[in-house]
Amino acid sequence: MPTYKSKSKTKDGRQWYYSVTITKDGVSKKYKSKKFHTKREAERAESLFLINQDKLPADKVTFSQVAEMLLLQKKQTLKITGYKKLETSINHILNVLSDVEVAKMTNNDYLRFRKYLDDLNFSVIYKNKLLVTLKSLCRFSQLFFDVTTNVPDKFERYTDNNPIKKEMNFYTLEEFTQFISVVDDLKYQALFILLFYNGLRIGEANALLWSDIDFNTHQVNINKSISTKIRDNDGNYLVSTPKTKGSVRILPLANVPLKALKSLYDYYSTYDGFNDSWHVFGGIKAIPESNIQKAKNKYVRLSKLKNIRVHDFRHSCASFLINHGANITLVSQYLGHSNISMTLNTYSHFYKSKMDELVIELDKIPLNIRT
Repeated sequence: MPTYKSKSKTKDGRQWYYSVTITKDGVSKKYKSKKFHTKREAERAESLFLINQDKLPADKVTFSQVAEMLLLQKKQTLKITGYKKLETSINHILNVLSDVEVAKMTNNDYLRFRKYLDDLNFSVIYKNKLLVTLKSLCRFSQLFFDVTTNVPDKFERYTDNNPIKKEMNFYTLEEFTQFISVVDDLKYQALFILLFYNGLRIGEANALLWSDIDFNTHQVNINKSISTKIRDNDGNYLVSTPKTKGSVRILPLANVPLKALKSLYDYYSTYDGFNDSWHVFGGIKAIPESNIQKAKNKYVRLSKLKNIRVHDFRHSCASFLINHGANITLVSQYLGHSNISMTLNTYSHFYKSKMDELVIELDKIPLNIRT
């Protein structure tokens, strides 16, 4: 693609531009773009320009140009978190195939992309997701530009040479009690207690404002999620709706999390300017997820327990609920799953022991059978 790097930069460091010639009614006119920060930005701008000019030959369309149109379309339909994930996946593809014309893609092009994935040591699941994204680009190319390639269909997906499913990690109530006993920071103490007792996703907990906590009714209102790994166009942490419609929920607060949150509230209320629009965990700004991870690792070491992920506190909550007799519908609603099937698929192994207990109870029922 005709993108170029200027010898001179703008004041804010932009240096890349594109230059194309458009012929209309026998008259040729050269267009030179403004400057962009990166080559990728210049390529995307050129793609949009050519498409708007209706001067993009179908048999010459590149993966970069297809990707630009797909992202433009998906930006209107996907949540911003989903869009950012798609953009990241597509960027991996364009790191290898950006200038490759879709219609002229070769087996070698595809193998270069697979080598790129292998060199980055991605998981089998993520590599297969990227292969699916590549196929989606090819299908979109056929729909939008009437050109495609069947090269990706010739190759098998990645297979896991170690297919044994990892056991789900979680803490029992006794283990969590040991863990929380070493947590000496009020905000992390309240955070981990809320994750264990209420099973929130970390993005849901981190997005909580004090206005979402009702100390009178002993309830917490989960209505948004935050990602500190993704920022919006203004550089702020990305706040969006929760994962599913069922994730918007109001949960009761048991005495332990209620007491922990009240202690944290009393602590923050001593700060100048404190109000209910502050984040429950972090204050003016939410705690970066990397900091939560570091704190968790620190307290795991101090408690001398097995290491679990932050998300595993949610699994710990599910295990606790199921082992104390909560039915599947209640657990699904409590965790904010979109449907009961998701809960069963995730925690069916927890119910195995309950099934065994049920058989024991059935065996106690006397029944005389005539033989």
